[in-house]
Amino acid sequence: MRKIFEKKLASGASYAFGSTVRGDAVAASDVHLMILAEALPSSQRERSKLKYEIIRDAGLPDGSPFQIHLVDEREAETYLRHTGGSISRII
Repeated sequence: MRKIFEKKLASGASYAFGSTVRGDAVAASDVHLMILAEALPSSQRERSKLKYEIIRDAGLPDGSPFQIHLVDEREAETYLRHTGGSISRII
């Protein structure tokens, strides 16, 4: 997925958060990935399209447990506050 993120977003960092990082994930848990990038579309429609392209290019099937959250620096602060420190940089 790293190559896909780099191709689609040019720069940024990726983080995992939620039950996977806390260590209390179960079989039905989602895997939350926060992608922090400088040059994101401002429109939610364009971001949704970008998320779809990332999922498609990664070859993830429909119903995949991966939940991708595309954020800028300001939005990342909100995620950091709400994770309670359960966040880990992966790329």
